[in-house]
Amino acid sequence: MHSISDILNIILESIFMGFGIVIPIFVLAMRSSNLKAIAFKELFILTAVQTVRIAGILYFVLWLVHSWEQYNDPVVTGGMPFKDKLFGPYWPVYLFSPLMKFVLSQLFWIKKIYIKKAALITFALLLAILPAQRVVVFIASLATKDYLPSAWTLSTRDTIVEIALNIVVFIFIIIPILLGSGKLKKVLEK
Repeated sequence: MHSISDILNIILESIFMGFGIVIPIFVLAMRSSNLKAIAFKELFILTAVQTVRIAGILYFVLWLVHSWEQYNDPVVTGGMPFKDKLFGPYWPVYLFSPLMKFVLSQLFWIKKIYIKKAALITFALLLAILPAQRVVVFIASLATKDYLPSAWTLSTRDTIVEIALNIVVFIFIIIPILLGSGKLKKVLEK
């Protein structure tokens, strides 16, 4: 059974992955001369950026709380001292991914990053790729000198399903935020 913090972490990770996939597609694919479509696109991107900023802060706080709990409870860490997990050969799993999600999401406070298309696409893709499970497993296997491809295995079908679910969760989070803010109604009335 998952705790509330586990469920919240899954939702926040879905926001990061969905942002990293949907926003580049949205920026590149949606070209229109219709002013309402352009305004909707800009509003969607701005709402997604604001959501990712807040999600990054929440994710980092949850990670700090979880790390503190593990630090104080040796049973949770499986007998391995917490400092060995955090700074040992498996550091990418415990340290790299959360820090990359936090740092990359907080870079979106810089206006030039989310205004310019190239920067927005680049940082969105980095947010989806760098802290992704496949990349972290690959880095950890290199750090532990486990070069066998069997250590890297994650089913392709499972990966596709996970990405699709992340996109759906991301859209189902952003759309209610758009509707609740009232800005969407103003854009559609113009």
